[in-house]
Amino acid sequence: MRDTITGLLAGLAVLAAAPALAAAPVPAATLAQFKALALSPDGSRVASADSAAAADTAVADTHAAVVIRDTTSGAIVARLDPCPACGYAGTAWSPDGRSLAFVATDAKAGTAGIVVAVPGGGTTRTVATVHGVAQTPRWSLDGRRLAFLAVEGAHKSVGAVEAGRAQVGVVGKADDEQRIAVVDASGGAFRLVSPADTWVYEYGWTPDGRGFVATVANGNGDNNWWVATLVAVDAASGRLRPVAAPAMQVNAPRVSPDGKWVLFIGGLMSDFGSVGGDLYAVPLVGLGGVTDLTAGATSTVTSLSWAGPDA
Repeated sequence: MRDTITGLLAGLAVLAAAPALAAAPVPAATLAQFKALALSPDGSRVASADSAAAADTAVADTHAAVVIRDTTSGAIVARLDPCPACGYAGTAWSPDGRSLAFVATDAKAGTAGIVVAVPGGGTTRTVATVHGVAQTPRWSLDGRRLAFLAVEGAHKSVGAVEAGRAQVGVVGKADDEQRIAVVDASGGAFRLVSPADTWVYEYGWTPDGRGFVATVANGNGDNNWWVATLVAVDAASGRLRPVAAPAMQVNAPRVSPDGKWVLFIGGLMSDFGSVGGDLYAVPLVGLGGVTDLTAGATSTVTSLSWAGPDA
């Protein structure tokens, strides 16, 4: 099996570094921030959520815009700012590179929208709106659908260190749950796919578009990441099928382009988002244990992606 997996790894990019891009000069008294970077499939453009704040202020972020740059010249190709009251995150290119999806969050209104932009024409449209929290949009490989993580009626922002509302009544009876949602790329009502009693931490499409792999746990999402398991999620029924439940933390599940393997980063980690460990593989379907692909390595894997569109 190791030989098979080694062959698949020829298409895997781990900790790839991109050359520095030229950028417009920033005034000395300004602190520029670039978040949510996403490279287009052909490598010709990079999108990011750009913001700026005075260097001597305690304010970490001011209003951002989604900026698209040419990776050769560094020139700004498009600047997208469809919601002056919103913050932007979660940029994701469509598989054909013609459209860009991102999340626009209006904190005062308590809503989050999934926005699709056509950079060449400078047009944007909101294809889904959540009354709560939304993040991590991902395109199906045919480009027809968008999935994202949604917390409807969220009591707080996602994250263990985010302040929440006062708990009233029986504690644990009304936990927020982050679920996989799917919407047509042209817009319409979105559909919550994963179960209502399960928190989804990370996820990715399977290449056939029929489902997802995800790391999940029951109950309060802030408290249970350390026991999250790896599952397959059927996109039609929402049924969960166990894939692996290793005695370690699991990050960044990714399905191989042939749909046969799931790779993930596993190890003893701290809070969610603090990623570091070995690279593991497990069959998506059928029998087979978890294989450590970097056993004995002196380095630590912190991110991974397959070459080409991200599954």
